[in-house]
Amino acid sequence: MIDGVAGGPLGGEIKAVLSGFSAGIIVGSELDTPADFGSLSAIGSGLGSAGFIVVDTTRSMVRVAQDVARFLYVESCNQCPACKHGLRIASHTLDEMFDPKQSHVHSVDLALFGARSAPQANRCYLPVQASVLISSLVHKFKPEFDDQLSNPSLKAEPFSTPLIADFDEQNHRFVYDDTIALKNPDWTYSVSTTIEEHVLMWRHIDFRHEIDKLESSEFWKSEDRTAKTLVKEGNFRVVLTLMKAGAVLKEDKAEGNVSIQVLNGRIRINVDHNAIELEQGEMIIVNPGVRHSAEALDASAFVIFISTSGSTHQ
Repeated sequence: MIDGVAGGPLGGEIKAVLSGFSAGIIVGSELDTPADFGSLSAIGSGLGSAGFIVVDTTRSMVRVAQDVARFLYVESCNQCPACKHGLRIASHTLDEMFDPKQSHVHSVDLALFGARSAPQANRCYLPVQASVLISSLVHKFKPEFDDQLSNPSLKAEPFSTPLIADFDEQNHRFVYDDTIALKNPDWTYSVSTTIEEHVLMWRHIDFRHEIDKLESSEFWKSEDRTAKTLVKEGNFRVVLTLMKAGAVLKEDKAEGNVSIQVLNGRIRINVDHNAIELEQGEMIIVNPGVRHSAEALDASAFVIFISTSGSTHQ
């Protein structure tokens, strides 16, 4: 699968494979295991949703465990206190293993305690993921954890979760979420000075060009509507949508301010028990929490601007 479907490793040898963050780690000697539920379960892993992360020999597995713990701690919704509390312990303890002033002889045991105590009366599988995967990482790569404990000043390259944010249909490539490292456990975002320096101060969008690309896609030929996210920056989105006459966007509830501007054609917006027809050059603004739906009266293209609250990332 790694060689035939994904094209093989970019360089170096394969050290381990993660089946997402939902099952035990697969080590290099287990790569000939058939990719089915039973076979992967037999080696202490799992198929999950068949999404795999390949790690090469240059990576520190302690760093991988650190990132896994942080990701699951951040994504924990806090409805189950044991989950958030246990993953906080695991995440903070693994962070401390890279600080000579905070690392201690019981760091690995404490991280395992945190991960294993997370699944208690849990409503979802997330805390079980942490318990299984972090335990598996420690078990199969114990010498690396021991080395890190012996020398906490070792500064291996951090590992970053390859979280898929979108798919670029034109170039057939996945787009990864580069803001995940900025997400806080309370689901707000922090902006570092380094990242602020690289944020674009402006962006040019050629809507005619984007419309032409969507209209030439195979998907558009067989479906009555299509869309593409043109901008995704923190709490701001710009989505280009094409609809054939008669196509409908089902009722949705705005999580933030939503503006809809018609580029061509004619659409009807149903909002607050009113039916409002919009033509080229017209716009409607919908406040947060208001339910609305859309119907194309003619073949239409329109752009949706979405600005949600609760994020400090610009």
